[in-house]
Amino acid sequence: MSKVRGIVNLFHTPSLGVLTQRRNFASVTFLGRYGLIDFIMSDFTNSGIDQVDILTKTYSTSVRNHISHGATFLNNTKTGSLTIVANEMGVDNKQEDNEITAILANKFNPDKLHADYILIAPAHLLMVCDFRPFIEKHIKSKKDISILGLDNDLIESDFYKDCHRLIIKDNKLTDIRFDANEGLVSLDTCIMSREVYAQMIKEQPMVSKTYGFHDMLNYYLRNDSRSFEVQLFNRVVLPITSIENYTHFSFWMLPYEHRRQFFQEKELPIYTKSHDTPPVLYKEKAEVINSFIANGSVINGTVRNSIVSRDVKIDEGAVVENSILFTATEIGKDSKLNYVITDKNVVIKDNVSMSGQENGLLLIHQGELR
Repeated sequence: MSKVRGIVNLFHTPSLGVLTQRRNFASVTFLGRYGLIDFIMSDFTNSGIDQVDILTKTYSTSVRNHISHGATFLNNTKTGSLTIVANEMGVDNKQEDNEITAILANKFNPDKLHADYILIAPAHLLMVCDFRPFIEKHIKSKKDISILGLDNDLIESDFYKDCHRLIIKDNKLTDIRFDANEGLVSLDTCIMSREVYAQMIKEQPMVSKTYGFHDMLNYYLRNDSRSFEVQLFNRVVLPITSIENYTHFSFWMLPYEHRRQFFQEKELPIYTKSHDTPPVLYKEKAEVINSFIANGSVINGTVRNSIVSRDVKIDEGAVVENSILFTATEIGKDSKLNYVITDKNVVIKDNVSMSGQENGLLLIHQGELR
């Protein structure tokens, strides 16, 4: 197979409210033990892609802390590479703060990349994918750029309302729009040769310094200066485009028949950062129903329909329902939580009752004492 370089584009990740106030979207916890970026990084790993650039606009330290030196995701740390690209100096004109500007600021020479093809993908559209068939199809098509769209049969429109749309007329891609309610849902994933990628990077300052990848693709479409192909992806994609979608799909994963759609294939595992934590300790008063409990937690209360991250402590008599608890949360004796998200290191004292709503969970800031 041709040598492929993967690019994770974090410049257009959505806000998740409190959860992204102090961290990058990519490092937000999902299902108690994964970071949101783990899905696309695992897709690259499972596709044999061992050269990866992560383009990040904000909170690059939280991305570095989660990714570490990349050993979790690189098949071969000697021949592979993982680079976090951020415009640390910033730009005077915030409109020019985009992914291509960051690449240029880091003085990357795209002509010298050790890859035949470039695959650019986001972190906010969670999927389990082997990209190799799409790459091979792109090569055979001899098109300049291939873009992945979601098969219409899988779309629930309300969840995809904040996704780009691919507008196709007469079997030809004519536009990529953010504000459209029609057209194919774009997976914001594209494949191109190193030469086409290098030309895009070089042309951006001459076209407009405000243009990122999506803008340059639309520029090529308007000028009919590049040939495009749309390929369809026909498996489930979870669009984490809002805090509402984040909570919905977190709980959506609890039933096995949903979860198996992501984790059923041994050849496409989801990798994550390793933690040297002991197994969960279920004490005498523990009762757990339909929940995820991560390693290192100590449970001596009741947990129902909830997601509990690492090193969480739930004391005797406490009841946690329909909630998401981030790392190192402590729930005191006889406290009751329903429809609540606690960020890291939150402490809920004894005999405290807190409740949000099914369509709007109560969010507790990192490190708060209640």
